[in-house]
Amino acid sequence: MKTNSLSFKIVMRIALLVVSICVLLTSFSVILLYKVQTNQVISTMTKSRDDAGQLIELSINAYIREVEAIAQRNDIRTMDWEIQKPILQKEAIRVGFESFEVGNANGMAHSTKGGDIWVGGRDYYGKALSGKANISDLVYDERYQKMVVVISSPLYNEEGSAVGVLSEVADASFTNKITSSIQLDYEGFIFIINDAGEKMAGVDYKGWSNLENDIHDSKYKPEGPFGQFREAQIKMIQEKTGLETFFMEGKEYFLSYVSINNDEWHLGIIQNKREALAILNIILTRMLVITIISIVLGSLFGLLLSKSLRPLKQVSNSINEIASGKADLTQRIKIKTEYEIGELVDGFNTFTEKLQTIMKVMKESKDSLLNVGTSLKSDTENTLASIGSIIENINSTREGTTQQFSSVEQTASAVHEIAANIESLERMVENQSASVKVANDAIMAMVQNITKVNNSVDLMTTSFKNLTEKAQSGVVKQDDVSNKISVIGEQSKMLGNANKTIRDIASRTNMLAMNAAIEAAHAGESGKGFSVVADEIRKLSETSTAQSKEIGEQLSNIQESIKAIIIASNESQIAFQNVSDEIQSTDHLVKEIAVAMDEQKTDSEKINLSLNSMNDSTDIVLSAVNEMSEGNAAILKEIQNLQSSTTELKQSMDQMEAGAESIRQTGTALSEISSKMEASINEIGGQVDQFQV
Repeated sequence: MKTNSLSFKIVMRIALLVVSICVLLTSFSVILLYKVQTNQVISTMTKSRDDAGQLIELSINAYIREVEAIAQRNDIRTMDWEIQKPILQKEAIRVGFESFEVGNANGMAHSTKGGDIWVGGRDYYGKALSGKANISDLVYDERYQKMVVVISSPLYNEEGSAVGVLSEVADASFTNKITSSIQLDYEGFIFIINDAGEKMAGVDYKGWSNLENDIHDSKYKPEGPFGQFREAQIKMIQEKTGLETFFMEGKEYFLSYVSINNDEWHLGIIQNKREALAILNIILTRMLVITIISIVLGSLFGLLLSKSLRPLKQVSNSINEIASGKADLTQRIKIKTEYEIGELVDGFNTFTEKLQTIMKVMKESKDSLLNVGTSLKSDTENTLASIGSIIENINSTREGTTQQFSSVEQTASAVHEIAANIESLERMVENQSASVKVANDAIMAMVQNITKVNNSVDLMTTSFKNLTEKAQSGVVKQDDVSNKISVIGEQSKMLGNANKTIRDIASRTNMLAMNAAIEAAHAGESGKGFSVVADEIRKLSETSTAQSKEIGEQLSNIQESIKAIIIASNESQIAFQNVSDEIQSTDHLVKEIAVAMDEQKTDSEKINLSLNSMNDSTDIVLSAVNEMSEGNAAILKEIQNLQSSTTELKQSMDQMEAGAESIRQTGTALSEISSKMEASINEIGGQVDQFQV
């Protein structure tokens, strides 16, 4: 079988299709089964973990309740060791424990094994004495030379107060017996650790004196082969429940955990992940076998199919002979098969028969086609000669049209230039008219402004007249004020003299008061009343002197102020006189301005009359320019019409020339086509002659 044959391709494609389907189905099934099996394992481990946790809790609680039941017996609560000892020895044998211990509130305990020990510092003892029954962690006991676990319960007196502790001592295998009683649904093992990571179950401590601790063991360092198991145990302590995966010694494991014993212990169940998912390997092997079988069956089916396609080879050979141009169209394929291949062979024979008929007709029509081709070529050459003459006539007419178009263009250009000059003249006249109007408006505004200025000057003249009168009145009043201030100055001098007289009188009165006081002192007891009067007169004299002095100072200040006012009044009088003089001078200037404004108003009115006359003349010129512009517009419109007609004529000639050129090109192409057609007819005739019909 050739590698490029249809049979080989069919076989390979069927095999690839089967392989692809099997690979896809296998991959999908493995992924789906992996998820399902993983979820099933996780669900089973979770259920086993929860069941194991509950069972261990029940077992521990059962032992605690048993110790509590013994502790509640009246003969045990008496705290009389002689009574308690035989009873507890029998109970130890019954339950299979090492011994019982009874401790008092001070921490000293009696043991059924003999001897007294101090247990007050142990954690389980403190919890029981506080009223909480509990089970201890595994500890090494020197008396028994092995690991033990202690179950403790408080002992209460008649008043309900805890007076001691009853403890049951058991071998460390006690916890292993509990965990070993749990049946798992898969291969795995159970262990228990406390908050410190110490193993409480899952290790055979026979002959050991220390507890196993993977967290603190150097063998379980984070970067070692057991590092992930160590981290998983740390997570067990930190979380109450969960499921983790970890690698240990190159193998992957599941770890499902839950907290028990009041969250002081942590139960863990471990299973090898590969063993848990072992069923996947079996399923994968079976699916590989099915895939191989499917590939073999697909290949066999492809071979059978390729055998049924052999008739197609004969059809292919016949088609190749027809394609080579040397085919015998009288032959037929004589193969009788069923289904689509037989229909294909019949269809090919029908096609060959139809092709034979067509070839016969083509051979009969070949001579006629040759004659038609020769005649078509001759007619095409004659047509090309006629088209050449038409094109020469069109070119001659086009040259005349081009000259006419050039003349019209020059005329239009001249008319446009005249129109532009008229428009420029019109704009100049309009600008002149606008300027005259603006000047007229400005002169009118200036006349109005002059009138307003004249009115303002008249008002200013009246105001200056009033101001002059008031200034003169101010000068007179200022003279009056100066005179009155001078009189006040003279009067203030008189007040100063009077104040000086009062000060002299006060000084003399003070001297008289001092003399009266001296005389009163000489008079003794009879002069005491007069002494008091003299003293009051002296005080009054001193007060008058002080006030007189103060008045004198104030009068001096007033006199200084009056002098300053007199000076200021004189200066104000001079200023008033200067203002009056300036006002009179300004009034004279205002009157001159009024005369000048009247003259300017008369001249502006004359200028306004001249501008009005100029404006009328400008309107006449503007009207004439408008008439010229309208006439030129009419001429320009006729020129544009003539230019448009000439342009249309030129365009028509261009179109005629282009059409003639197109006809010439078409004739040339038709001549070439007729030549090619003649050659093609000859070539087709040669090809048709090769077929045997």
